[in-house]
Amino acid sequence: VSMKMALSADEDVLTYTKGSVDTVIEYHTMKIPRGGEYVLVLSDGTTVYLNAESELMYPVKFRGNDRRVFLKGEAYFDVAPDPDCPFYVVTDDYRVRVLGTVFNIRNYEKSDVEVMLAKGSVAMQTTSGQNLFCLKPGQKATFSPAQQAFDITDTPISNILLLKYGVVSLTNASVGEILDAIQQEMDVRVVCEGTADPRKRHNFNFQKGSSPESVVELLGFICTGLTFNIQK
Repeated sequence: VSMKMALSADEDVLTYTKGSVDTVIEYHTMKIPRGGEYVLVLSDGTTVYLNAESELMYPVKFRGNDRRVFLKGEAYFDVAPDPDCPFYVVTDDYRVRVLGTVFNIRNYEKSDVEVMLAKGSVAMQTTSGQNLFCLKPGQKATFSPAQQAFDITDTPISNILLLKYGVVSLTNASVGEILDAIQQEMDVRVVCEGTADPRKRHNFNFQKGSSPESVVELLGFICTGLTFNIQK
């Protein structure tokens, strides 16, 4: 497994036993801090772009008839094709099955889950492996854990690719959701002066490498009547 570090991350090593005692797979757990990001190249050549406050458990070497990783948080996957060995991304609520494709998963605690497909195809499944539906390129599946329901919508493929290039793209987001993203990605606290209307939605993009001050200033331009300040 080769790794390209963008910002600091913590890595734990554990041993996971699957099947008989003769089948032992060693897994690493990569934990990305608030405000961080990380790029991993797995043993099969799959590239994973991990976002802030995310955690990926992955094997040192894939073994058996499938490739399986476990995700909490957000990651962009460019999966190495292998028709004989499907790739699975497993979360607490569902799993995604692919053979070779490009997609993004957003799976943070206490928020809806999003899967966006840029290239290829993915099958959404229950954790037990029951097929739910397949996504086509340019589609986004949003899963509400509270309602146990999926919603499928179209999304620009360019938005899916942005995480790979360090751009955070928010579509139809409230001011509160935008502030949460800024604080998570930049590890700052932002205070809003004024009362934001939760019914108003915005499209908002920002570069992770930008200064927090410039991002907050940009947000102020699109939110008339509101002032935002970074709290030291």
